[in-house]
Amino acid sequence: MSRGAVVALALLLLVGCTRPSGDDPGPVAPGTGRCHGVGYADVRGTPPQAGAAELVGYPAADAVCAAYWLPQVDDLFVPQALEVRGTTAYVGGYRWAPTYGPRPCQIAVVDLRTGRVRRFVERFEAPVYGPAPTYCRHGGGLERTREGLWVAETERLWLLDPARLGKGDPVLRVWRLDKAVRGSTLAIARGRMVFGGYRSHRPGRLAEFRLRDVLAGGVDDLVVHGGGPTDATPVRRGAGRAGLQGLTFGPGGLWFSTSTTRCGELEGPDGPVPFVPGAEDVEFAGPDLWTVSESGAKPYLDPGEAVVPMLLRLDRRAVLAAPSTSGC
Repeated sequence: MSRGAVVALALLLLVGCTRPSGDDPGPVAPGTGRCHGVGYADVRGTPPQAGAAELVGYPAADAVCAAYWLPQVDDLFVPQALEVRGTTAYVGGYRWAPTYGPRPCQIAVVDLRTGRVRRFVERFEAPVYGPAPTYCRHGGGLERTREGLWVAETERLWLLDPARLGKGDPVLRVWRLDKAVRGSTLAIARGRMVFGGYRSHRPGRLAEFRLRDVLAGGVDDLVVHGGGPTDATPVRRGAGRAGLQGLTFGPGGLWFSTSTTRCGELEGPDGPVPFVPGAEDVEFAGPDLWTVSESGAKPYLDPGEAVVPMLLRLDRRAVLAAPSTSGC
Protein backbone atom coordinates (compact mmCIF):
# COMPACT_ATOMS: atom_id res chain seq x y z
CA MET A 1 0.00 0.00 0.00
CA SER A 2 1.42 3.43 -0.93
CA ARG A 3 1.99 6.09 1.68
CA GLY A 4 -0.77 8.27 0.21
CA ALA A 5 -3.21 5.36 0.19
CA VAL A 6 -2.45 4.63 3.83
CA VAL A 7 -3.17 8.21 4.83
CA ALA A 8 -6.32 8.31 2.70
CA LEU A 9 -7.54 5.13 4.38
CA ALA A 10 -6.87 6.59 7.79
CA LEU A 11 -8.75 9.76 6.92
CA LEU A 12 -11.66 7.78 5.49
CA LEU A 13 -11.71 5.70 8.66
CA LEU A 14 -12.43 8.78 10.73
CA VAL A 15 -14.55 11.08 8.55
CA GLY A 16 -16.49 13.46 10.73
CA CYS A 17 -14.21 12.93 13.70
CA THR A 18 -11.77 15.79 13.42
CA ARG A 19 -10.87 17.81 16.47
CA PRO A 20 -11.87 21.48 16.22
CA SER A 21 -8.65 23.34 15.45
CA GLY A 22 -9.66 26.99 15.18
CA ASP A 23 -9.92 29.21 12.14
CA ASP A 24 -7.43 28.40 9.43
CA PRO A 25 -6.73 31.36 7.16
CA GLY A 26 -4.68 29.18 4.84
CA PRO A 27 -1.01 28.58 4.17
CA VAL A 28 1.74 31.17 4.25
CA ALA A 29 4.85 31.42 2.14
CA PRO A 30 7.84 29.65 3.67
CA GLY A 31 9.91 32.00 5.81
CA THR A 32 7.09 34.54 6.31
CA GLY A 33 5.33 32.98 9.32
CA ARG A 34 4.64 34.69 12.65
CA CYS A 35 7.52 32.82 14.36
CA HIS A 36 11.16 32.74 13.37
CA GLY A 37 12.83 30.11 15.48
CA VAL A 38 14.48 30.25 18.90
CA GLY A 39 18.07 30.22 20.07
CA TYR A 40 19.53 28.12 22.86
CA ALA A 41 19.22 30.98 25.36
CA ASP A 42 15.53 31.41 24.49
CA VAL A 43 14.51 27.88 25.49
CA ARG A 44 12.48 28.05 28.70
CA GLY A 45 13.16 26.03 31.82
CA THR A 46 16.30 24.46 33.20
CA PRO A 47 18.55 22.96 30.53
CA PRO A 48 19.66 19.37 31.06
CA GLN A 49 23.30 18.45 31.38
CA ALA A 50 23.15 16.06 28.44
CA GLY A 51 24.23 17.41 25.06
CA ALA A 52 25.98 20.56 23.90
CA ALA A 53 24.89 24.16 24.57
CA GLU A 54 23.68 24.57 21.00
CA LEU A 55 20.58 23.58 19.07
CA VAL A 56 20.32 21.27 16.09
CA GLY A 57 19.39 22.84 12.77
CA TYR A 58 16.54 21.28 10.74
CA PRO A 59 14.08 22.46 8.05
CA ALA A 60 11.22 23.33 10.43
CA ALA A 61 13.42 25.16 12.96
CA ASP A 62 12.42 28.59 11.64
CA ALA A 63 8.76 27.80 12.45
CA VAL A 64 9.45 27.28 16.18
CA CYS A 65 7.68 29.85 18.38
CA ALA A 66 8.74 28.58 21.81
CA ALA A 67 10.68 25.66 23.23
CA TYR A 68 11.08 24.06 26.64
CA TRP A 69 13.63 21.91 28.42
CA LEU A 70 12.71 18.94 30.58
CA PRO A 71 15.70 18.45 32.91
CA GLN A 72 14.39 15.02 33.94
CA VAL A 73 15.99 13.66 30.77
CA ASP A 74 19.23 13.66 32.77
CA ASP A 75 17.60 10.93 34.85
CA LEU A 76 16.77 8.97 31.67
CA PHE A 77 13.25 10.32 31.07
CA VAL A 78 12.33 9.82 27.38
CA PRO A 79 9.42 12.04 26.17
CA GLN A 80 6.80 10.27 24.04
CA ALA A 81 3.33 11.76 24.54
CA LEU A 82 1.74 15.19 24.84
CA GLU A 83 -1.41 17.01 25.93
CA VAL A 84 -1.62 20.81 26.09
CA ARG A 85 -4.34 22.58 28.07
CA GLY A 86 -4.12 26.35 28.50
CA THR A 87 -0.86 27.18 30.24
CA THR A 88 -0.13 23.56 31.18
CA ALA A 89 1.50 20.80 29.17
CA TYR A 90 1.41 17.16 30.19
CA VAL A 91 4.40 15.30 28.76
CA GLY A 92 4.29 11.53 29.05
CA GLY A 93 7.08 9.08 28.45
CA TYR A 94 9.16 6.48 30.23
CA ARG A 95 12.37 6.01 32.16
CA TRP A 96 14.83 4.40 29.79
CA ALA A 97 16.21 0.93 30.47
CA PRO A 98 18.17 -1.40 28.15
CA THR A 99 15.17 -3.74 27.84
CA TYR A 100 11.49 -2.95 27.35
CA GLY A 101 10.09 -4.57 30.50
CA PRO A 102 11.38 -2.27 33.27
CA ARG A 103 10.51 1.05 31.58
CA PRO A 104 7.90 2.71 33.82
CA CYS A 105 5.56 5.37 32.44
CA GLN A 106 6.40 8.86 33.69
CA ILE A 107 4.60 12.22 33.38
CA ALA A 108 5.95 15.78 33.58
CA VAL A 109 3.49 18.61 34.29
CA VAL A 110 4.98 21.75 32.71
CA ASP A 111 4.06 25.40 33.36
CA LEU A 112 4.21 26.91 29.88
CA ARG A 113 4.59 30.45 31.23
CA THR A 114 7.86 29.72 33.01
CA GLY A 115 9.01 26.39 31.63
CA ARG A 116 9.17 24.96 35.14
CA VAL A 117 8.22 21.31 35.67
CA ARG A 118 5.64 21.71 38.45
CA ARG A 119 5.17 18.00 39.11
CA PHE A 120 6.83 14.82 37.94
CA VAL A 121 5.31 11.35 38.30
CA GLU A 122 7.97 8.63 38.32
CA ARG A 123 5.63 5.62 38.27
CA PHE A 124 1.99 4.61 38.78
CA GLU A 125 0.35 1.22 39.16
CA ALA A 126 -2.87 -0.66 39.95
CA PRO A 127 -4.21 -4.23 40.18
CA VAL A 128 -4.81 -5.19 36.54
CA TYR A 129 -4.53 -8.98 36.32
CA GLY A 130 -5.02 -9.87 39.99
CA PRO A 131 -4.30 -8.56 43.47
CA ALA A 132 -0.64 -7.81 42.76
CA PRO A 133 -0.23 -4.34 41.19
CA THR A 134 1.04 -3.85 37.64
CA TYR A 135 2.80 -0.62 36.70
CA CYS A 136 2.36 1.32 33.46
CA ARG A 137 5.20 0.80 30.97
CA HIS A 138 6.49 2.89 28.05
CA GLY A 139 3.50 5.25 27.80
CA GLY A 140 3.18 6.50 24.22
CA GLY A 141 -0.22 8.24 24.12
CA LEU A 142 -1.67 11.03 26.26
CA GLU A 143 -5.03 12.83 26.08
CA ARG A 144 -7.15 14.82 28.53
CA THR A 145 -10.95 14.83 28.57
CA ARG A 146 -13.48 15.79 31.23
CA GLU A 147 -13.07 12.26 32.63
CA GLY A 148 -9.37 12.75 33.34
CA LEU A 149 -5.95 12.18 31.82
CA TRP A 150 -5.67 9.12 29.55
CA VAL A 151 -2.39 7.25 29.13
CA ALA A 152 -1.98 4.56 26.47
CA GLU A 153 0.71 1.93 26.55
CA THR A 154 1.18 -1.20 24.47
CA GLU A 155 -1.03 -3.54 26.51
CA ARG A 156 -3.07 -1.24 28.78
CA LEU A 157 -5.08 2.00 28.88
CA TRP A 158 -5.03 4.12 32.05
CA LEU A 159 -7.30 6.92 33.25
CA LEU A 160 -5.69 9.23 35.80
CA ASP A 161 -6.90 12.09 37.97
CA PRO A 162 -4.78 15.11 36.92
CA ALA A 163 -5.25 16.74 40.32
CA ARG A 164 -3.54 13.78 42.01
CA LEU A 165 -0.48 13.64 39.78
CA GLY A 166 2.50 13.71 42.12
CA LYS A 167 0.19 13.85 45.14
CA GLY A 168 -0.75 10.23 45.78
CA ASP A 169 -2.33 7.47 43.73
CA PRO A 170 -3.69 9.06 40.49
CA VAL A 171 -5.24 5.91 38.94
CA LEU A 172 -9.02 6.04 38.37
CA ARG A 173 -9.44 3.07 35.99
CA VAL A 174 -7.39 0.73 33.85
CA TRP A 175 -8.28 -1.40 30.81
CA ARG A 176 -6.47 -4.30 29.17
CA LEU A 177 -5.77 -4.17 25.42
CA ASP A 178 -5.63 -7.32 23.32
CA LYS A 179 -2.79 -7.89 20.87
CA ALA A 180 -4.74 -6.42 17.94
CA VAL A 181 -5.25 -3.12 19.80
CA ARG A 182 -1.74 -1.81 20.33
CA GLY A 183 -1.51 1.39 22.34
CA SER A 184 1.62 2.94 20.85
CA THR A 185 -0.15 6.32 20.59
CA LEU A 186 -3.62 7.75 21.16
CA ALA A 187 -6.04 10.40 19.87
CA ILE A 188 -9.44 11.37 21.32
CA ALA A 189 -12.03 13.76 19.86
CA ARG A 190 -15.81 14.09 19.71
CA GLY A 191 -16.53 10.95 21.68
CA ARG A 192 -14.13 8.73 19.76
CA MET A 193 -10.86 7.17 20.85
CA VAL A 194 -8.29 6.01 18.30
CA PHE A 195 -5.29 3.83 19.12
CA GLY A 196 -2.32 3.80 16.78
CA GLY A 197 -0.04 0.78 16.78
CA TYR A 198 3.62 1.25 15.82
CA ARG A 199 5.13 -1.10 13.26
CA SER A 200 8.50 -0.20 11.79
CA HIS A 201 8.17 -1.55 8.24
CA ARG A 202 4.43 -2.08 7.78
CA PRO A 203 1.45 0.28 8.05
CA GLY A 204 0.59 0.96 11.66
CA ARG A 205 -2.71 -0.44 12.91
CA LEU A 206 -5.57 1.90 13.87
CA ALA A 207 -8.52 0.94 16.06
CA GLU A 208 -11.35 3.37 16.83
CA PHE A 209 -13.65 2.96 19.85
CA ARG A 210 -16.62 4.94 21.10
CA LEU A 211 -15.58 6.66 24.28
CA ARG A 212 -18.90 5.81 25.91
CA ASP A 213 -18.32 2.10 25.23
CA VAL A 214 -14.92 2.25 26.91
CA LEU A 215 -16.33 4.09 29.93
CA ALA A 216 -19.33 1.78 30.37
CA GLY A 217 -19.58 0.18 33.80
CA GLY A 218 -17.85 -3.19 34.08
CA VAL A 219 -15.82 -2.82 30.86
CA ASP A 220 -12.15 -3.56 31.42
CA ASP A 221 -11.03 -5.16 28.13
CA LEU A 222 -10.66 -3.52 24.72
CA VAL A 223 -10.67 -6.30 22.14
CA VAL A 224 -11.14 -6.72 18.41
CA HIS A 225 -13.39 -9.75 18.75
CA GLY A 226 -15.48 -9.99 21.89
CA GLY A 227 -18.96 -9.06 22.89
CA GLY A 228 -18.86 -10.15 26.51
CA PRO A 229 -20.08 -7.87 29.31
CA THR A 230 -16.53 -6.78 30.15
CA ASP A 231 -15.52 -6.09 26.53
CA ALA A 232 -15.56 -3.04 24.27
CA THR A 233 -14.90 -3.59 20.56
CA PRO A 234 -13.82 -1.11 17.87
CA VAL A 235 -16.34 0.53 15.58
CA ARG A 236 -13.68 0.88 12.86
CA ARG A 237 -10.23 -0.44 12.08
CA GLY A 238 -7.73 0.75 9.52
CA ALA A 239 -4.11 1.43 8.70
CA GLY A 240 -1.80 4.34 9.40
CA ARG A 241 1.67 5.15 8.23
CA ALA A 242 4.51 2.71 8.85
CA GLY A 243 6.61 3.85 11.78
CA LEU A 244 3.92 6.16 13.16
CA GLN A 245 4.96 7.61 16.50
CA GLY A 246 2.40 10.34 17.06
CA LEU A 247 -1.28 10.59 16.20
CA THR A 248 -3.69 13.52 16.38
CA PHE A 249 -6.81 15.01 14.83
CA GLY A 250 -6.24 18.06 12.68
CA PRO A 251 -7.36 19.67 9.42
CA GLY A 252 -8.99 16.98 7.26
CA GLY A 253 -8.73 14.08 9.72
CA LEU A 254 -5.86 12.14 11.25
CA TRP A 255 -2.26 13.29 11.17
CA PHE A 256 0.81 11.16 11.82
CA SER A 257 4.30 12.01 12.99
CA THR A 258 7.30 9.82 12.25
CA SER A 259 10.94 10.44 13.00
CA THR A 260 14.46 9.38 13.66
CA THR A 261 16.65 11.22 16.17
CA ARG A 262 17.94 13.44 13.32
CA CYS A 263 14.87 13.81 11.11
CA GLY A 264 11.10 14.16 11.43
CA GLU A 265 8.00 14.26 9.24
CA LEU A 266 4.38 15.25 9.78
CA GLU A 267 1.87 13.67 7.41
CA GLY A 268 -1.74 14.58 6.69
CA PRO A 269 -4.09 14.47 3.70
CA ASP A 270 -1.71 16.39 1.43
CA GLY A 271 1.36 14.28 2.14
CA PRO A 272 4.36 14.66 4.44
CA VAL A 273 6.17 17.87 5.36
CA PRO A 274 9.46 18.30 7.24
CA PHE A 275 9.01 18.39 10.98
CA VAL A 276 11.08 18.06 14.16
CA PRO A 277 13.85 15.47 14.67
CA GLY A 278 12.77 12.86 17.17
CA ALA A 279 9.14 14.03 17.04
CA GLU A 280 6.76 11.72 18.86
CA ASP A 281 3.29 12.92 19.84
CA VAL A 282 1.82 15.99 18.13
CA GLU A 283 -1.14 18.28 18.78
CA PHE A 284 -2.92 21.05 16.87
CA ALA A 285 -4.07 23.98 19.03
CA GLY A 286 -5.47 26.95 17.11
CA PRO A 287 -2.61 28.62 15.21
CA ASP A 288 -0.06 26.43 16.96
CA LEU A 289 1.34 22.98 16.46
CA TRP A 290 2.92 21.29 19.48
CA THR A 291 5.22 18.30 19.65
CA VAL A 292 7.60 16.47 21.96
CA SER A 293 10.97 15.19 20.82
CA GLU A 294 13.00 12.30 22.19
CA SER A 295 16.16 13.45 20.40
CA GLY A 296 17.38 15.32 23.46
CA ALA A 297 16.93 12.34 25.78
CA LYS A 298 20.18 11.19 27.33
CA PRO A 299 20.22 7.65 25.86
CA TYR A 300 20.10 9.07 22.31
CA LEU A 301 22.76 11.79 22.61
CA ASP A 302 26.41 11.46 21.81
CA PRO A 303 28.80 13.49 24.02
CA GLY A 304 28.81 17.14 22.90
CA GLU A 305 26.03 16.61 20.35
CA ALA A 306 23.77 19.57 19.52
CA VAL A 307 20.30 19.13 20.98
CA VAL A 308 16.60 19.47 20.22
CA PRO A 309 14.42 20.85 23.07
CA MET A 310 12.01 18.29 24.45
CA LEU A 311 8.82 20.36 24.05
CA LEU A 312 8.17 22.73 21.14
CA ARG A 313 5.43 25.07 19.93
CA LEU A 314 5.48 25.81 16.20
CA ASP A 315 3.62 28.06 13.76
CA ARG A 316 1.10 25.66 12.29
CA ARG A 317 0.69 27.45 8.96
CA ALA A 318 4.42 27.77 8.40
CA VAL A 319 4.97 24.06 9.02
CA LEU A 320 2.12 23.00 6.72
CA ALA A 321 3.25 25.40 3.98
CA ALA A 322 6.63 23.71 3.65
CA PRO A 323 7.36 21.78 0.46
CA SER A 324 6.52 18.10 0.67
CA THR A 325 9.36 15.84 1.70
CA SER A 326 10.26 12.43 0.35
CA GLY A 327 11.21 10.85 3.67
CA CYS A 328 13.75 10.95 6.45
